[in-house]
Amino acid sequence: MGEEEETGGVQALRAWARAAVERAKALQPTSDTVARHTRAHDDSVAELEELSRLLDHDPELRSSVTVWLGGALTLRHAVGGGTPADRERAYGLLREARDPATRTGATASAEDRRWAALFLLTHKLPLQEMAGGLAPEPDATAVFDMIREKGLGGMAAEVAEMRELLTEAVELPLHPEFLRHLRMALELQASPSAEGLFDLYADLIPDDAPGAGFMRQRMADMLAAMTGGAGPKAGPRTGGRGEASPGPRSGPDATPEDGPEASE
Repeated sequence: MGEEEETGGVQALRAWARAAVERAKALQPTSDTVARHTRAHDDSVAELEELSRLLDHDPELRSSVTVWLGGALTLRHAVGGGTPADRERAYGLLREARDPATRTGATASAEDRRWAALFLLTHKLPLQEMAGGLAPEPDATAVFDMIREKGLGGMAAEVAEMRELLTEAVELPLHPEFLRHLRMALELQASPSAEGLFDLYADLIPDDAPGAGFMRQRMADMLAAMTGGAGPKAGPRTGGRGEASPGPRSGPDATPEDGPEASE
């Protein structure tokens, strides 16, 4: 009787943990919304913290709960909730989950390692700050400042880890628009260039954003100064974010048909 009761209790605990992970996943912002701090963030962190202390009998599930505790802390911090220590704590939990030499990392599943990679990327990429929270994509202005401060050499120092994290993150079932940004970043990591960096930056700026052309031109000028070359062309984009305009292109494949600049 006692064994049956224990088995039933363990099964209930496992079901609770899986449901808690699903609730944490639901905290992720969608592509067309701005994330805001809600009670759900606090409840999720508290729930996962409690579960992390109750799952010693199931190391793999404990690892999954640990990853999503790191994820919930990351998401709460991103929308201005919690405490200043949340970011550092989340970073440590996610790092631990990806390190096979640790107790958590030794039993983390491949999918949990991918989620940990995605949340670690959010610690490295500045997100758009908007009223009431953060938009679920990088902030063009913050990216510009980061590139200016680090320079091409400093950005290159991030390449190895960023490539590893991106390679795993793009395997997750994410929204197509978010996956597109991640794949663009991964392509740039595989073949870094001033043109690729400019395209990734320019893709973050909607064509109807105030000063869009000026911001793109500033990035083009900065990259030209860094490389000592002509730099990429800061032409406009049409048809929505992510679609290159039929106007001038940069690079060795440009032809006279690409626009008036090519024929001058």
